[in-house]
Amino acid sequence: MAIGLGSALSAVLSQGFLSGLPGLNILLFEPMSVTFVILLVMVIAFLSGTLPAQRAAKQNPIESLRYE
Repeated sequence: MAIGLGSALSAVLSQGFLSGLPGLNILLFEPMSVTFVILLVMVIAFLSGTLPAQRAAKQNPIESLRYE
């Protein structure tokens, strides 16, 4: 959705008072860059959820409740 909105905004802005500049792209989205960022965020989110859960699963629940 953001890529579509950004591309539309770029087209509108480049047709305005900036139309005299040839090849102007206000916002430029490279598909590989967007894909890389999405995959990187997915890996970070997976690790930040999985690693603490794995550590908590190894603990004894009775000991954990006593500590609190």
